[in-house]
Amino acid sequence: MCAESKLNLFTLKRVERRLLREYLDLPGLSLSLAQAARLVSVDAPSCQLVLNDLVNAHCLAHSESGTYVREARDGDLERWKRLVRNRLAAGPQACNSPAKAVRSVCA
Repeated sequence: MCAESKLNLFTLKRVERRLLREYLDLPGLSLSLAQAARLVSVDAPSCQLVLNDLVNAHCLAHSESGTYVREARDGDLERWKRLVRNRLAAGPQACNSPAKAVRSVCA
């Protein structure tokens, strides 16, 4: 694990799952990096890894105002919900999530 993130991969996946559940439950949720980090009680660099991964996976979008919002292309909310639910169903053992982000930041 690199210096940027103080959390292990399993914990990063738990943070990802918590954020995705929040965005599923609250349709208009828009969080800054600092707000997201406080919400899930992690340091900002670790939260940034997770948020970047969720943006790359098209689960979240980074808005012009600098906040993270649902990624619903063309207003297709049902497609977004399926994507997020599939990602949540994959469980914390899935290897396509923050691991890639951690490797890219640490390289």
